[in-house]
Amino acid sequence: VYTDNNFETDVKGLYVIGEAAGTFGLSRPGGSALNDTQVSSLVASEHIAENVKNIPPVTFVKSRYEDISEKFITDETVDYSYIPEKMSECCSFIRDEEKCRKLLSEIETLLENYPVKHKDIESFFRDRDMLISARALLGAIIAEMPETGSRGGAIFVSEGKRVTEDVSYREYLTVTDGNDVYFEKTRTVPETDRPFEYYLKG
Repeated sequence: VYTDNNFETDVKGLYVIGEAAGTFGLSRPGGSALNDTQVSSLVASEHIAENVKNIPPVTFVKSRYEDISEKFITDETVDYSYIPEKMSECCSFIRDEEKCRKLLSEIETLLENYPVKHKDIESFFRDRDMLISARALLGAIIAEMPETGSRGGAIFVSEGKRVTEDVSYREYLTVTDGNDVYFEKTRTVPETDRPFEYYLKG
């Protein structure tokens, strides 16, 4: 998820930290993930505290909840618990393009026909958000990995064969914007004695 230096997304008041914020490079030393997440949490929480009066109320959530709750039907048989398992099969260390495309098609169909029924209204929203997130991740993998090949900790497989990494993409950040994915050249990490988190405030 693309964020600014305060880890705020382009949705005002929505912050994303850690790996989800894309702050992790391909050649980072082991053990830095926890520190990065702690620092991004601190930066985001400080920004929230400083700007809490400027964050708009989430009235759209309330109105959406009220709209759904009027039509909502309780149905104990609705179950999307198999989706995370399928996501693990497609999106973990080995990312198979054909499997990703097949699952993306299945998830898009589920979202197009998402019923106004579930075990309870909380599960309705949670599973809908899970499906939307899964669609975004699968879309990003399908758009990115044919270009970059296998990179980081992921092996990309297409037509049954491992796709080797195009190392020129190590200088680029993959940005997902809605259904579009594009590459943005990253800045060079400064040569300094200061930790990189110091520069996040700049």
